[in-house]
Parts: sequence; C-alpha cells; structure tokens
Amino acid sequence: MKRYLTIAALVVMLACLALLSIRIHEGVKVRRAIAARISTLPDFKLRTLEGNHFVKDNLPLKHPVIFIYFTTICPYCESEISSILQHNELKNAGSLIMISRESLDVLQEYQKIERLYQENNITILWDSLGVVHRQFDVSIVPSTFIYGADGQLIKKFTGETSADIIYQALQESISERILRGSP
Repeated sequence: MKRYLTIAALVVMLACLALLSIRIHEGVKVRRAIAARISTLPDFKLRTLEGNHFVKDNLPLKHPVIFIYFTTICPYCESEISSILQHNELKNAGSLIMISRESLDVLQEYQKIERLYQENNITILWDSLGVVHRQFDVSIVPSTFIYGADGQLIKKFTGETSADIIYQALQESISERILRGSP
C-alpha cells in the first residue's frame, strides 16, 4: 500500500510540474505576442476630452511620441509627469500623450485643475473601453511607451520613470539611428 501511495504522489507531482511548465510556456508566448504587437505603434482609436476621435494619424509626423498610461489618483503618475514638465528638452523632443480609462467626468475635472497640461501641449485621451489598456497590456500605472518618429518602439517603462531616463532613451535612439545611417 505504501508503494502505491508513493507512486501516486510521484505521478501527482509530475503532473503538477507538467502543468506549471505549460503555464510558463503560455505566458512567454503571450508576452512575446504583446511585444510584437507594440513593437511598431499600433493603430488605435481613443477620444479626446472634448469627445472627438483621436487616432494614430492625428499624431504629428516625424516626431517621437511618449504615451503615458496613468490614473488621476496615482502619486507615481503625478511625480513622473511633474518630472517631465520640468525637463525642457524632453517637453520639446516630441508629443506627450496621457491616456486613462477613468471616467470622462473625472478626466475633464482633472484637466481643469491641472492647467499645466494644456499649457505644455500635453494631450489627455480617454480609453473609454480599455482597448489601448489591453492592446498595450498595461498592468501598472504609470506605464510609459516611447515611440520614435519612425513609429518603432524605443522603450517601455513600467512604473514611475524620471524624465532624465526617458530623455536618455530618446537620445540613445537618435544616436543609434545616426550610426546606422537612418534619417
């Protein structure tokens, strides 16, 4: 009887290990699919706080774009944005787009209170259905995505990131393009 229990325990352990390895493999596949999906700026359709549609084609051509997925109550999001607002080179390096799933009322009130965003040419967009949230696999706010003028993902940051680090990633990307001979 003891031998059968030992064999049964061994079979259960092997089954658990097999299940665990399958889950790990599936997780890796999902992460790779997401990385491939966002490696080039994907098409998206969001709304401005005025209710207008905003799509990828609304972005200025030939400029890097920094997307920050945020919430209005997140102190880390606020700290990252404050850091960016104080970094003149970064503010002028490209377009800054803030995206949130919060209600339109909350975002409109936030924009009224935070006049700095309008004064610094920061666009706040509403992800009303959470499509971009899922598309970019945002699990933590802030999540920051930097795309070059060519639409290629330069860097993704999860969690609060300083403006200096974001700017450095942009500068490294520009230097690499020059070394490759790309415009």
